[in-house]
Amino acid sequence: MKRKYIILDGLRMTQQRLQTIKTAYFKLKDIKETADHYKGTYFWKPPSSSGIRRHMERKNHFDECVELAFLNLKINFHLSLSVSCKHVYKTQQITLNGERKTLQIVNRLIEELEDVLIERNIIKEAA
Repeated sequence: MKRKYIILDGLRMTQQRLQTIKTAYFKLKDIKETADHYKGTYFWKPPSSSGIRRHMERKNHFDECVELAFLNLKINFHLSLSVSCKHVYKTQQITLNGERKTLQIVNRLIEELEDVLIERNIIKEAA
């Protein structure tokens, strides 16, 4: 069954647009993997040393931007950790054109971009 495209419906695909879509697809997959990795951080055991906790906070800070100018889409992803003596807290924010969204919008965009790339034989369908 062919999926109906929400954002790509009726858009003529040029090589440059396909390359932009491919780049955005892989960036969005990285964002999803990062968000999934830090999903259960509250239950992680934090380091005992305060210096190591501060290092963990600095190391695990992500800001990523994916822009599809020909679709007027700009997705910003921000993730940071705050580590106390007992818990690890995650702060995550996803905005689409300045409006706060959930990770579900990233999943939907990944599916749409993946369909276009598979249809054009740019990437292979996962088994």
